[in-house]
Amino acid sequence: MQPLSYQFAETSCWVACMLNGIRYLLKQDRVATPIYRLVHSLLKDRGVVYYEERDLEALKEVYWRLEKYTELAFECKQGCDVEQTLRHLDLNRDQVAICDVGDGNHSILLTERNDEWLRAFDPYWYDQRKPDEKIVRIVHEWHANAEILQSHLLDDDLQAHEEAFERGEAYPIGQDLGTRFLTIIGKRS
Repeated sequence: MQPLSYQFAETSCWVACMLNGIRYLLKQDRVATPIYRLVHSLLKDRGVVYYEERDLEALKEVYWRLEKYTELAFECKQGCDVEQTLRHLDLNRDQVAICDVGDGNHSILLTERNDEWLRAFDPYWYDQRKPDEKIVRIVHEWHANAEILQSHLLDDDLQAHEEAFERGEAYPIGQDLGTRFLTIIGKRS
């Protein structure tokens, strides 16, 4: 399989993660055009938004249609359910998850678990630079460009984790329960 894809626009991280998650589970280099169109139908100028009831209904409709095309199962968790679900995700070859990080500003794809360590793919490819010319986010390899502790996602009330996120070294999901969102994609048994 070819390497996972990076986002094509600053606001398309969730879309890239969804398409990568589907390709990863189906072990395909490409997805069918209807799948591509369905996932992109949720993309707005400011990204994929699913915190309001109307947007969540549109998301669930897209999940339902994706299930028909891919024969995968799609599920979303919000708020307080995100932490509990993350703690118990299997993340084997039959399951991946898209996790919103940074108080809902970015999405990453979780692909594997090894006890407390998670392998993730961050679709953000830009060399973002601060005024002092330090690179903020660096991509290391094509499949899993981050190995993070589960606690870096969940125990994010520490200032150090927020600063590490800005450097591209940690991925806290954020303290705002209203913006915690998780999409689980799995093979049907």
